[in-house]
Amino acid sequence: MFPITLALPWLAILAQPPQVVGPAPVGQTAGQRAGQILRIDGSVTPEQIPDVAAYRVLFGLLTGPGSGQFRERFISISGLGDADARLVFREADRYAESLGEAHRIAVEIHQRNPRFSTPAQREALHRANLETTRLLAESVRSLSFDLSPEGRARFNGYVLNHIKRKTAVTGAGIIQQNISVAAVPAPSVPPESAYLNAMALAGAASEKERNALIEAANSALMVRHVSENETGTLIEVWNATTKDISNFQVALCAPSPGGTGQGVSALPGFQFSIAPGAKFDLQVSRRNRALCDPITPKTSTVIFGDGTAVGLPMEIERFKMELLGQIVETERIAGILDAAGDTPNLVELIGWIGETPPSLSPEAMASFASVLTGADRAAADSASEFARRIMYGAMWRVRSVLLNRIKALAPGRLSAPNISWKRLRDDVKTWSLACRTYREKAGRNLYP
Repeated sequence: MFPITLALPWLAILAQPPQVVGPAPVGQTAGQRAGQILRIDGSVTPEQIPDVAAYRVLFGLLTGPGSGQFRERFISISGLGDADARLVFREADRYAESLGEAHRIAVEIHQRNPRFSTPAQREALHRANLETTRLLAESVRSLSFDLSPEGRARFNGYVLNHIKRKTAVTGAGIIQQNISVAAVPAPSVPPESAYLNAMALAGAASEKERNALIEAANSALMVRHVSENETGTLIEVWNATTKDISNFQVALCAPSPGGTGQGVSALPGFQFSIAPGAKFDLQVSRRNRALCDPITPKTSTVIFGDGTAVGLPMEIERFKMELLGQIVETERIAGILDAAGDTPNLVELIGWIGETPPSLSPEAMASFASVLTGADRAAADSASEFARRIMYGAMWRVRSVLLNRIKALAPGRLSAPNISWKRLRDDVKTWSLACRTYREKAGRNLYP
């Protein structure tokens, strides 16, 4: 029996070298190391261990060496029923498959030339790791909705008491957990430096180019002031350009990419705007702040109101494809609601819209692709697999939000006039008009 240590490739900390997790030196707290590296000790504060870190540990145990025995113990201790357990195992298997693809690319790079990789290899590896990170976040969200109420409570209790309490996370991106499984020889892996560096470039060709792109974005939306408050960290940014800004990302541990910002939010993100010369206060909660101390925030990506952008290529692509997915699905559903009239049959209406699939399987992505037309379809067809998943994920969220509002209305045929139905239809019509306005303003810049 032995403890397992796993690396956590968070985008906000990828450029930092791996650190060894151990007891804090005398005179330092468990949350500090040499005054710079944060350390979260789950045995002391399990609630501060991020869900993505805990899920990564759990999924590794459910799919890694000795996983057969661990799955039996997991079911026995958690008390999950068959249906709920299958949902957890499904998410674990999806994550393991994605992680395996990233590992395969890293091994290929290492075997061909451990000290050098081509731009195409770095791009492929970066996309694979971003997809793994996205799947992990999607699993956190999916299990919070898909598990039965009893199963959700049992699963959350298991994660808290049997994963988070036995896990520690450092600001250098290392998870250490003291959960034992049957001893199985660990497979050899290439040095982390072979792919950590590639992932940290966020689509740039080199560190120099990445840093220059971040500086350009930060010159457009300048980080002017950082302060601590009761709920976390407040970052004040200022629009130093002559154009509206609709979306942005702040790298909290610059020049490492990844962080927080005003992204494409639910319905619809493009209504957000920072006017020229205006400031915006970005609140970062203690739970979500970067695992570096002190933080070194810089704006890494800016999307303007006319669709032009400056910053890191991968973040620009993510923003634009996510926004395009929102626009497409909002416009489609607005047309369906408008045609439904004042007294729709909700069962038929839901059928016209289509249910949200439980995950972004190939079949689900094909169903989303089938509703695309014209330039939207061409943009999706020419995009990378990663970008298409971002787009279809945005369509999934729009559909999910609107279906939940429709299902909250009385089932069957509504009596006219119905205030709730009218309000819903008016809201979606307003959003659809905003979509059309943005399309006209952005033109070709709508697409990556």
